[in-house]
Amino acid sequence: AEQALENSERLYRLLFQGASEGIFLHDLTGNMTMANQALVELSGYSLAELMNMNISEWLSESSFETLTNIQKSQLENKDAGTGQRYQLQMIRKDGEKRTVEVSTRLLAGGNQPPVSQSILRDITREKRIQENLRAYTNKVIEAQEEERKRIARDLHDETAQAILSLGMEIDSL
Repeated sequence: AEQALENSERLYRLLFQGASEGIFLHDLTGNMTMANQALVELSGYSLAELMNMNISEWLSESSFETLTNIQKSQLENKDAGTGQRYQLQMIRKDGEKRTVEVSTRLLAGGNQPPVSQSILRDITREKRIQENLRAYTNKVIEAQEEERKRIARDLHDETAQAILSLGMEIDSL
């Protein structure tokens, strides 16, 4: 049983450290208790620095409030927010802001105080692509509208002139 427990813990650590998404645990006040290598790379902080930080130091103020509210609702209602994903703003060590998608859940076991586990994925690039695509689409629609207006103006002006000219010719005949 002890050997099986050791194997299980070793596999868990391999999964935790090898995950491509940032995973971290923090207590109910936001103090980091565990983080994986993907979070280290994403945040720009070393593992030692992260372990001495509160998550409020690398999340934007509104993102920290959002995460705190999720945590409160999970404390009040065990199923609240479980499995849902949220978009938050994190601030890397170098000051660069990143948009991350976060899934968080409350972990409680035995007589230990509950901790919050969050899994985050950097979606900054996808957000930029979406924004660029949206801007490009708006420009295309705007150009189409301008072209329609120009064609309508040309048709109206040319047709009106042609009819007026025809009318004058008919009158003269």
